[in-house]
Amino acid sequence: MTTVFITLFEHRHGHDLAVFDSLEAAEAYKDNLAEDYWDEVNEGLEEGDPEYIPMPETNKGNHYFQIKGESATPEYFSITKTHVRSLA
Repeated sequence: MTTVFITLFEHRHGHDLAVFDSLEAAEAYKDNLAEDYWDEVNEGLEEGDPEYIPMPETNKGNHYFQIKGESATPEYFSITKTHVRSLA
């Protein structure tokens, strides 16, 4: 039986699903999303502002989705481990 990891990225425009063959790949995808959208964490702020949050070097995805989950425009990310099933 083949194991896969399904990611669900919920955002203001809807949701995106992706499937990965390893947990590491799914976690890397989450980190890449954080890198791509980190500017939204600091929307309206400039570096040096007291509320400005710099992007961390590690666990970017975890930090991003923790912050965005509590924001006015929440975003969420989940990973589900499952098995590919065959009807044959």
